[in-house]
Amino acid sequence: MAIGTAVRSGKIISIYDEKGRRLTNLSVGSGPKDGLQGFMSATVSVRFGPVINIYDERGRRLSVVSAGR
Repeated sequence: MAIGTAVRSGKIISIYDEKGRRLTNLSVGSGPKDGLQGFMSATVSVRFGPVINIYDERGRRLSVVSAGR
């Protein structure tokens, strides 16, 4: 399954496939920079504090990278 879109609503990011079916939800922090950073057909990037978590379409964390300042 490929990611069609990712949408933030409050402290939740919902990931949808190309047909609009929800695949999973992800939680985000409450910091001013926390939240959805972007998405592609296979991954979603979410900032949480000082790191950016990379997730697949099922919400499994694939990697973590420093968000910098």
